Amino acid sequence: MKTVSGFTAGAIILLASLSGNAAQLQGRVLCDADGDGLAGITDSPLANVQVVVKNSNGTYSDATATTFDGSFSLILPDAPDTYVAYLDAPSLPPGTTAVIPPNGIWSFQISSRLTSVAADFLVKTPGCVRQPIVCWLSASGTELNGKGKTEFRFDGSVTPGCPSATGSSGTWNHTAESLKLQLRGIVTNTLAFGNVGGSGSYIVFSGMGTLKGTGGNRASYPRTSFVARVEDRSNIGEPARYYLRVCDARGMTLLLVSADPANPLKVAPEPVSSAKVQVRFGTCDNPPQ
Repeated sequence: MKTVSGFTAGAIILLASLSGNAAQLQGRVLCDADGDGLAGITDSPLANVQVVVKNSNGTYSDATATTFDGSFSLILPDAPDTYVAYLDAPSLPPGTTAVIPPNGIWSFQISSRLTSVAADFLVKTPGCVRQPIVCWLSASGTELNGKGKTEFRFDGSVTPGCPSATGSSGTWNHTAESLKLQLRGIVTNTLAFGNVGGSGSYIVFSGMGTLKGTGGNRASYPRTSFVARVEDRSNIGEPARYYLRVCDARGMTLLLVSADPANPLKVAPEPVSSAKVQVRFGTCDNPPQ
């Protein structure tokens, strides 16, 4: 069978061939869920698998973990060299065997003509079935007003309903200092999640809770519902963003955090002055670490 730079033809994609570009290896790690021995859309991505790259003379090595969709990318030294890439065994499920490449190792060369290559790893694991991607959240933050005083603060978490991957659980607390209102919420569902702004990530979730007054405010709403969106933009060097709408049983908005307050139903998250946010993706069998 014809080979190209050490890869089996058909299993490699040439991404760039211009000198001066950063050398790069990228691809996906998949579990052969359909058992056909070919990497395809019916196979299950494996997240948090360590992909290791080393050069032939042992002077360079690097590793990276696959993301929620099984993808990985590694920037290599911008100089001609020969490399091998393989999966770190301890990061794989027990009993994993290689399918593509058969020995579990790709060999390839970086040169002035070939600076970027892509290849997938396909493996077989006991009980490999296609699992839905689910989302985890842990967050806390504080927004300051123009006078440097706390406008509101929030904290909470969202955990997917594993092992069935249905529903969600968690808590969400929000204190509006200026309005003297406090939400104590229970997360019940994840409505959406994904990427934003390139490599940022977001989650939209809903739940039930109580909204009560503080600091002399006698307001009391024992049965409320809420929808929130939290964006983790740390990977793109931007502050976290946050949207919250709390309403009563009639759908009347009681509390709103939005970049577009004139349209409370529009999910428009606003930047937060100070926040620690982690939105992570994975599967029930392979959660993020």
